[in-house]
Amino acid sequence: MAMVLDAFASYIAGTIKKMAEDEVGMLLGVTGEIESLQDKLESLRDYLADADRKRITDRRVQGWVTKLKGVIIPCSAHHIGSCIRKLNKRLDDICKLGAAFNFIKLETYQDYWPGWPSAADRKTDPVLECSAVVEEKLEEDTRALVKELTKDNDGIVVLAIMGVGGIGKTTLAKKVFNDMEIQHKFEKKMWLSVTQDFSEVELLRLAITTADGKLPATEDNSMLVPALLNAVKNQKFLLVLDDMWSDRAWTSLLNRPFSYGAPGSRIVITTRNDTVARGTRAREPYHRIDKLGPRQRRQKRA
Repeated sequence: MAMVLDAFASYIAGTIKKMAEDEVGMLLGVTGEIESLQDKLESLRDYLADADRKRITDRRVQGWVTKLKGVIIPCSAHHIGSCIRKLNKRLDDICKLGAAFNFIKLETYQDYWPGWPSAADRKTDPVLECSAVVEEKLEEDTRALVKELTKDNDGIVVLAIMGVGGIGKTTLAKKVFNDMEIQHKFEKKMWLSVTQDFSEVELLRLAITTADGKLPATEDNSMLVPALLNAVKNQKFLLVLDDMWSDRAWTSLLNRPFSYGAPGSRIVITTRNDTVARGTRAREPYHRIDKLGPRQRRQKRA
């Protein structure tokens, strides 16, 4: 898989070099298209390791990888401009499809791509938002959370990931969510993004669908809540509630149905606010993240 995109990147690099030498890019008005294409390639390569890992068991990811392999199209010297535009369009479509799989950045293919900018050097990314958390700290935080989530405990426990906006809470949660040890620990794994102005009906319907439950043909909470309860009852689950701005979604809506899960189930919330963590009765101490790992903090103090 890495070899495919590597060959594609080399091909694009050669094309861009030739166009630059001939000043063709400016003449054809595709300079911006070329930069966009380079950005997409940089972003996609960060998530190839996770895509390769997931396609072993997920046929939907297999299909996505097949589409990515088929993205290369031949370009003649006379049609370079239209070729670049077509490649951009194809990669746009593939990136949109890939967003549904919650791919995370793994370092498996780093050696194949010397000289490429790191994800932290880019503000946004078509597959996953770039993290402000340095790799050393990210790995340290991941291992700590996985250890906490897999502890033997008969209760249903809520854990909170705390930090300022843009620090990398969601990236950390996704890395934990996709960890191999977590994959084998829970019968159901669910991810719900809770916006500031979330709709109770939409959130419940999404929760039921994510839990592989039977979705009622109604928008009545009195029917949706029992459907969610039945979907998770006696199941050992991991639920991530991402980007919570208040505890209302949990205390008023999701707490009751998810309380019927099997012992050992876990809920992880990501939030900026201590009040949200307290409202969900998350276990203390909360998991607070920052940009610096222990070594970086010591260097900064020095």
